[in-house]
Amino acid sequence: MLITAHPPFALAAHRAMSSLTELVRFVEDDSFPAVTRAYALCVGYGWASTPMRSLDRERWVKLFSQFGFITNRPDVVGGPQGTVRLYRAATTEFKRGLSWSDSREYAERYLARRPEAGPHQLYACLVEPDWVLAVVQRTRRDGRARAVEWIVDVPARACVDIAVDVPASKAILER
Repeated sequence: MLITAHPPFALAAHRAMSSLTELVRFVEDDSFPAVTRAYALCVGYGWASTPMRSLDRERWVKLFSQFGFITNRPDVVGGPQGTVRLYRAATTEFKRGLSWSDSREYAERYLARRPEAGPHQLYACLVEPDWVLAVVQRTRRDGRARAVEWIVDVPARACVDIAVDVPASKAILER
């Protein structure tokens, strides 16, 4: 499903993002168009500072899965066409989180994020197309492109640690 910056009922979608409870209620409300609910979900998930601490993993996966593949990028409307290497920085507890990046350098920026949560490790995964729930181009407030966020339901066996001091081209990934 291709979502746009201004879907029908966009104002209602933005109002729903005032709290996680309202967001979930809106996303599950079939009286609004699916494209608007998918838009609210992607934007609301992106605005949550710690989405996996706010709502359990299975609940997020269920919310995303109801729409099939979601994106705001016309170049990936049908989803990835093959296996994609993605990266994530997280504590061990959240290594299977849903947010991933196709940029190792971008993921490395999160290694020092939220030190009170404990030490972060860099993870990599070879992602199968059917694991990808959404690909969302995030933007800055001024409209310039930021990072691309991949929302992925990764099986536990697929994540591997990467030594931070190993160049990306030499990282060894196992499936």
